[in-house]
Amino acid sequence: MLIYRSGQYRSAINDYDAAIRLEPDYVQAYYYRGMAKDKLGLSVTAKQDFQTASKLASRQVNERLKTQIESAIRELD
Repeated sequence: MLIYRSGQYRSAINDYDAAIRLEPDYVQAYYYRGMAKDKLGLSVTAKQDFQTASKLASRQVNERLKTQIESAIRELD
């Protein structure tokens, strides 16, 4: 999350890729990777990450994060 906020989006994506490999159900990694991709103009793959994050958040009953994710998806549409 911190690297995303620093504006180093490509590095952030690499870090989130690694986090997802270690923990495939890590909702925040998908969400922030989607945010980083969106900042780089990669809206199609960003939306895929947001959709995956939304599904995981639903399963984990994380309504606050699910609301954030759904908002990000709407902004891409």
